[in-house]
Amino acid sequence: VRVSAGVAARAEYDRRETDVLARADAALYAAKETGRNRVEVASEQPGRPDAGIPVRVRRARRKKES
Repeated sequence: VRVSAGVAARAEYDRRETDVLARADAALYAAKETGRNRVEVASEQPGRPDAGIPVRVRRARRKKES
Protein backbone atom coordinates (compact mmCIF):
# COMPACT_ATOMS: atom_id res chain seq x y z
CA VAL A 1 0.00 0.00 0.00
CA ARG A 2 1.33 3.44 -0.92
CA VAL A 3 0.06 6.68 0.55
CA SER A 4 0.31 10.27 -0.59
CA ALA A 5 -0.80 12.96 1.85
CA GLY A 6 -1.17 16.71 1.95
CA VAL A 7 -0.92 18.51 5.27
CA ALA A 8 -1.93 22.05 6.22
CA ALA A 9 -2.34 23.65 9.63
CA ARG A 10 -4.88 26.29 10.45
CA ALA A 11 -3.33 29.75 10.11
CA GLU A 12 -4.35 33.06 11.71
CA TYR A 13 -5.57 34.46 8.41
CA ASP A 14 -7.88 31.52 7.63
CA ARG A 15 -11.47 32.70 7.67
CA ARG A 16 -13.12 29.39 6.92
CA GLU A 17 -12.33 25.73 7.34
CA THR A 18 -12.30 25.43 3.58
CA ASP A 19 -9.19 27.66 3.44
CA VAL A 20 -7.22 25.00 5.32
CA LEU A 21 -8.73 22.21 3.26
CA ALA A 22 -7.81 23.97 0.02
CA ARG A 23 -4.16 24.20 1.06
CA ALA A 24 -4.15 20.56 2.18
CA ASP A 25 -5.72 19.53 -1.13
CA ALA A 26 -3.07 21.45 -3.09
CA ALA A 27 -0.38 19.75 -1.00
CA LEU A 28 -1.92 16.34 -1.70
CA TYR A 29 -1.86 16.88 -5.46
CA ALA A 30 1.71 18.19 -5.20
CA ALA A 31 2.68 14.99 -3.37
CA LYS A 32 1.21 12.93 -6.19
CA GLU A 33 2.85 15.14 -8.82
CA THR A 34 6.31 14.86 -7.25
CA GLY A 35 6.43 11.10 -7.09
CA ARG A 36 3.62 9.73 -4.94
CA ASN A 37 4.12 7.78 -1.73
CA ARG A 38 5.07 10.97 0.11
CA VAL A 39 3.78 13.72 2.39
CA GLU A 40 3.82 17.41 1.43
CA VAL A 41 3.23 20.29 3.84
CA ALA A 42 1.53 23.41 2.48
CA SER A 43 2.88 26.91 3.00
CA GLU A 44 1.12 29.04 5.60
CA GLN A 45 2.42 32.46 4.57
CA PRO A 46 -0.48 34.85 3.91
CA GLY A 47 -0.52 37.01 0.85
CA ARG A 48 1.66 34.73 -1.26
CA PRO A 49 0.22 33.86 -4.66
CA ASP A 50 1.48 30.31 -4.14
CA ALA A 51 0.35 29.97 -0.52
CA GLY A 52 -1.38 26.68 -1.27
CA ILE A 53 1.63 25.15 -2.98
CA PRO A 54 4.11 23.26 -0.84
CA VAL A 55 7.57 24.77 -0.42
CA ARG A 56 9.33 21.81 -2.05
CA VAL A 57 7.20 22.14 -5.17
CA ARG A 58 7.77 25.91 -5.40
CA ARG A 59 11.53 25.33 -5.25
CA ALA A 60 11.33 22.67 -7.97
CA ARG A 61 9.30 24.99 -10.19
CA ARG A 62 11.82 27.82 -9.70
CA LYS A 63 14.65 25.49 -10.73
CA LYS A 64 12.80 24.59 -13.92
CA GLU A 65 12.26 28.29 -14.72
CA SER A 66 15.97 29.14 -14.26
